[in-house]
Amino acid sequence: MNQNDDQQQQGGFSQKIAGEVNEQIHPLAQKIQDNLKLIALVIGGIIVIAAAVTGYRHYKSASIQDARQRLSAVLAQDRGKEKIQALQDLLGSVPGELRPGVLLELAKSSMEQEDYSGAASYWERVASETGDRNLRVVATLGKAKALRLQGDPEAALDLLQDLAETAPDRYSRSINFEIAGAAEQAGKWQQALSAYQELKSASDITSGNREFLQYKISQLQQKAAGGNS
Repeated sequence: MNQNDDQQQQGGFSQKIAGEVNEQIHPLAQKIQDNLKLIALVIGGIIVIAAAVTGYRHYKSASIQDARQRLSAVLAQDRGKEKIQALQDLLGSVPGELRPGVLLELAKSSMEQEDYSGAASYWERVASETGDRNLRVVATLGKAKALRLQGDPEAALDLLQDLAETAPDRYSRSINFEIAGAAEQAGKWQQALSAYQELKSASDITSGNREFLQYKISQLQQKAAGGNS
């Protein structure tokens, strides 16, 4: 697969690998294809899952029942631009305890609408307005993912490298997944290779994911050997 094909598939890490698998360029192609949904869940879902667990604590513990009910009503709406507009309207009237939760939903909904610029802004606001360290880590991961998906992997890497030095160890796998994707998108083969190798070294990795990671490692070793980055 040539570099132009890679650039055309920057919209998603798993989509890019799916394209390579379809060309059957590696003996593990079928196994990789079988694991795509799992890999996509790990990469794309970790932010939403972790953020939901941490962020909803803000409004669940809030004492103003009316604000909670209004937020719940908005969250029950169908996804789309109407939901984003309703959340934006709600943001200006909720008490401070609820603001990180509303911003979190705005970030998630913007990601779903592929408004990555808007999502990056909301993730940044979540990080700046919360006092919860875990939510700040999650929000920084979310912003990095949004930057990568909007085509700015260099900015994403800057955020992720700083985050890797300060975040608790339990986030290292999520951070390395994002570093791997951003570095590969940026053409930084050696940096992507190091991230994939770190992921593969985890003792609890499944056999299917280990094969996928070995495929990526072998691919990037060839690219790195070419002296491109």
